[in-house]
Amino acid sequence: MPRISSSGSEVSLVSQLAKGSPVIRKGSGGENRLYFQWQDAARRKADLDLLREKGIATSGATVSPFLPTGVAPEVVSADGEPANPEDLLIAYALGVPYVGQHGDDRARWQERFGDLVVAPEDSLGMKPAPTASRQHQLAWARTIADRVLDAARARGVLVSVAVVDTGGDPVQQDRMDGAVTASPDLALATGATAARFGRPSDELDAAYGFAVKSLGRLGYGPFLGAPGGVPVLDGGVVVAGLGVGGADPALCAQIAREVASS
Repeated sequence: MPRISSSGSEVSLVSQLAKGSPVIRKGSGGENRLYFQWQDAARRKADLDLLREKGIATSGATVSPFLPTGVAPEVVSADGEPANPEDLLIAYALGVPYVGQHGDDRARWQERFGDLVVAPEDSLGMKPAPTASRQHQLAWARTIADRVLDAARARGVLVSVAVVDTGGDPVQQDRMDGAVTASPDLALATGATAARFGRPSDELDAAYGFAVKSLGRLGYGPFLGAPGGVPVLDGGVVVAGLGVGGADPALCAQIAREVASS
């Protein structure tokens, strides 16, 4: 007998539950179909347990236990044994050994890969993700931040620095030992403001007048129309924002301008 599972506006019609991988057809709640609802909590639980046993997500999760089309067998193998994407994701995130929780992993494996065997050393499902070998934006941001810290040391002041992307999200942040507690917040807020509005953070008053107090409501990120933040340009285009905070605001702005323009 077919079972129906729904998540939001999507409906899954599940049949042939005796198979390792049942037949699933996706549809919408607007289909012209007669639906029945459970009147007995025990029967509802039994049906949901059956669906979960066969690997059907009943919670609205977007990661399923079925093997995606084209997936490499090494990716859905844990220590040489068949696995499924949903339980792999949970085990990897929690840092615990893989244990399948959604039906028969081996049956799904055989339907997809037959008698193929993956050696334990070739299984990728639970192996640590490779460390990125190149992060050009991060390396560039660190170089800018280091130059700010050098400039602050040369002036005998303690500051924090933030390099942000064009949306105001931080790429690199540093706080010098002894810099005031709020300095990272000042650097991030002025840097994000400069990046998002494409002008130094202390020029917003001149550009927008009395409306400047409302500008912070235009986005979700930190906003501060005070000295310390400048946009970083490449060919006249804003590619980042640089914020410095913790010392005299005018001096912070001067350091940011010098580093961004050099």
